[in-house]
Amino acid sequence: MKDILETIVASELKDGLKSVSIFDYKYPGLRISEIRTTGFRVYLQLEHTQHPKCPECGRICSRIHSRQTRTVRDYPLFSETELFVKFSARRVRCECGCRKTELFSWVEPRARLTNELISWIQALLRLQMPLADVANFVGVSWDTVKIYDKLQLENFFAEIDLSHARHLAIDEFSLHKGHRYATVVMDIENRQVLWICKGKTRKAIRPFFELLRTKNCINNIESISCDMNAAYARLFREEIPDVKIVYDLFHVMKNFTEVLKEARKRCSSALGKTKELKERNSSSIKDLRKAEWILVKRADDLSIKRKELLDRLVEDNALLAALAPIAQAIREIWACKLPAKASELLTKTRLLLLESAKRFDFAPAKRFAAMLSRRMEGIVYAGQLGFSTNRLEGANNKIKTLRRTSYGFRDIEYFFLRIKAALPGIKRNPWMDMKRGTAILKSGFWRATFT
Repeated sequence: MKDILETIVASELKDGLKSVSIFDYKYPGLRISEIRTTGFRVYLQLEHTQHPKCPECGRICSRIHSRQTRTVRDYPLFSETELFVKFSARRVRCECGCRKTELFSWVEPRARLTNELISWIQALLRLQMPLADVANFVGVSWDTVKIYDKLQLENFFAEIDLSHARHLAIDEFSLHKGHRYATVVMDIENRQVLWICKGKTRKAIRPFFELLRTKNCINNIESISCDMNAAYARLFREEIPDVKIVYDLFHVMKNFTEVLKEARKRCSSALGKTKELKERNSSSIKDLRKAEWILVKRADDLSIKRKELLDRLVEDNALLAALAPIAQAIREIWACKLPAKASELLTKTRLLLLESAKRFDFAPAKRFAAMLSRRMEGIVYAGQLGFSTNRLEGANNKIKTLRRTSYGFRDIEYFFLRIKAALPGIKRNPWMDMKRGTAILKSGFWRATFT
């Protein structure tokens, strides 16, 4: 390996004249004076061939105030090696009064890695490789990889364009155990996460509307999809009085499942009041286990065995038989594109619930009917809109997967950036803007030059 490197260096000199080599592009103004190898590590000693330039005025300076020896890690020349470069950084004494260290185009001040190696690390991260795998592959620490990943994520996702957002969805997801939540705002049409914050209170969400107002985008918002949290609706009305609030099918069906769960408990209790009844109705009690999930599921999605179980449940339990058609009736409301027709279907659904509540003295059905009545406008508009927070619920599953695979990021800001990167939208992928040989550094954007 050392012989190969010495051959490459020797090719720089030909007939006493310096010819162009790969190192003229990698380390401009420097040349290799010594090569040393230790195992799979290669050390290159560089020496200057030119006077330094002043970092302030750009003039060439011959007066050197001091020198500092630096050793940085570079992109490997061979796949099985680690390349380290040792050189001196000169502090100039310029006539303009500058007393600063010269700048290099291929490495940042105080950096331990060259720009080319940082570019390689960020390219691997854009391929969605886990941070631990990138760290092990390159041979650097996890924290180093995280620093450069955060730099490029901040470049793309710190400020997201809000001008295209028309239809929003707002929902919360769990950050940690102990009821600690974060709220995510998504552009439903583009399926892009626009904003994330810690907490789920009105105080935590209000800064998003202040940001919309600052960007002059608040009048563009036509609808906001959310769950049944009454605090959300009040906040939206305060911030955007004319906005249409949409309640999605997912959360309504979730609430109706709770009604079915109460009905299942009542039926199970009635079948097993005494030991004699419990032994006689043991098979019926067994059928009731998680009956709400069978009743709420689409009939076409049930297996033959599940359909037979559904028939037995309806036949043996009058309360469940009365509530069974309501799940399909609710789905028809969201499938209806005409507001008048959707309103008619919602009224019929409420009457079915009230009839069941009166017939069986079942209060949960009455409460659910009242909830549908209070949110009638948002439910009717959901079918006309054609989408709701169902896309955000799918995004929440991806967020939960990211949280599990990361085992919880200590840097919450970085975790939020990772979420935005995982859901960048369907209309534009920011990773496509980055090409090979480019990097996002602390000083800004860097691109390798070969001129």
